[in-house]
Amino acid sequence: MDATARAAPFSVKLRDKIKNSHRQARRLTLLPVAQQKGRWRACLAGGVIPLATLIQTVWQDLCTRLSISNSADLWAKITTAYGEPHRHYHTLDHIAAVVTLFETVRDRFEDPDQALLALYFHDIIYDPSRHDNEAQSAHVLMNRLPGHDVSRAAHHILATQKHLAEHDPDTNLVLDIDMSILGAPWPDYFAYARGVACEYMPVYGNDAYAAGRVALFLTPTIERDRIFLTEPFNYLDVQTKQNLSAERDLWQNGDFGPI
Repeated sequence: MDATARAAPFSVKLRDKIKNSHRQARRLTLLPVAQQKGRWRACLAGGVIPLATLIQTVWQDLCTRLSISNSADLWAKITTAYGEPHRHYHTLDHIAAVVTLFETVRDRFEDPDQALLALYFHDIIYDPSRHDNEAQSAHVLMNRLPGHDVSRAAHHILATQKHLAEHDPDTNLVLDIDMSILGAPWPDYFAYARGVACEYMPVYGNDAYAAGRVALFLTPTIERDRIFLTEPFNYLDVQTKQNLSAERDLWQNGDFGPI
């Protein structure tokens, strides 16, 4: 039996349970992970899987399929990086959220393993004072997996810098998964916005961050004809524009509140 066959039962079982209640799962994956745990237990009735165990199991299955022998060492690197104290949104909870959402659209990828690898590593370097986090994250991936062809995964990671449409359909799906929090219900979106602000404000200060957030991210994103690039995520565009506009109003009116 090959590695793919050994790893398949967990992933297939997980996807089947999610797809049996697809609408519930789709709503679920847009919530902060801290609020998801009870819902995951409900969604996966008959097989309780805490999120920490879930994403580690998915990681181990991925490493088995790709014949990655140092999976435990890499997992330690991942958990240490995403546990850095300056992170408030870009934590292991974010990875759990994107891996969870990935499982609902796995069948749409041409190369799901490269996409999943990218999702685990896409924010492994996250320093708000730097402008090359994506390039550094891709470098870590390639450096940690010598002898493995991870060029497609590295390309996915690099594309998360600008979140613009790519020729590779898998990249576009990865980008939509990463951006899906933008289409969450307002309370959950606002928790994300506050988390990002907590990461950047100690570096840039309130005024500079507010101006940059509005001019460099909120307004340009609102003005896009399409925010999400793929069919499974197009439905999020309306809610996303409402969320972005509401956040912009808070910053422009000085009502965002203390961090």
